[in-house]
Amino acid sequence: MKLCDVDDHLDDVLVGLNVVHAKVAPLWIPEQVIDWCRGKKAFLFMVNEGFFVLRPRHIASVNQVWIECLAAYGECRTGLSLVDKYLPIIDQLVRDYGSRKLIFSSPRKAYLRLSGFDIRCITYERNL
Repeated sequence: MKLCDVDDHLDDVLVGLNVVHAKVAPLWIPEQVIDWCRGKKAFLFMVNEGFFVLRPRHIASVNQVWIECLAAYGECRTGLSLVDKYLPIIDQLVRDYGSRKLIFSSPRKAYLRLSGFDIRCITYERNL
């Protein structure tokens, strides 16, 4: 897993972010994530099968920095998901940053099957 400059992988990252956005409709748009990476507010990590974008978030209520995985994109051919395969490395990156909390914001329930993840909040929204 390697920290990379988003502009060196822009075409591939935009494709992946658009796929993630279409699947889970997060509260960000791909261009915003690219801007966050360029401004060092989020960080792109490339792996052989795809990429992760991690963003530090200061949580004022507990005065801690948590690391949010904004996007994970790629296809792992080992039978594991990309997150399954790289979670130990992501956990170490989070600890190396000085944080003790990794969060994924997603309406998908796939993270429940991963050891140690709990649902804290689910938000349902409807546009009127």
